[in-house]
Amino acid sequence: MTEYLFTFLSLTRAQSGQRALQSRGIAADLRRTPKEMAARGCGYSLAIPEADLWPAVEILREHQIAYQAVYRVLEGGALEEVVL
Repeated sequence: MTEYLFTFLSLTRAQSGQRALQSRGIAADLRRTPKEMAARGCGYSLAIPEADLWPAVEILREHQIAYQAVYRVLEGGALEEVVL
């Protein structure tokens, strides 16, 4: 199953995003951003299943929870930035 990572600058913002998404029934797994992305200042991420990508974007925007970027997790763990 394909998943997407929403990256955040702070743990607090990522936790706020997680609460907003979970309150609407979207599984959002909070994790440390992979090391290659953390160098860009994105320390925490929310992993979202592909089926929930667009609902997650809308919920985060509705709650005014800013994320840095969105990445698709490719086979082998490589990341590809997604422009929304």
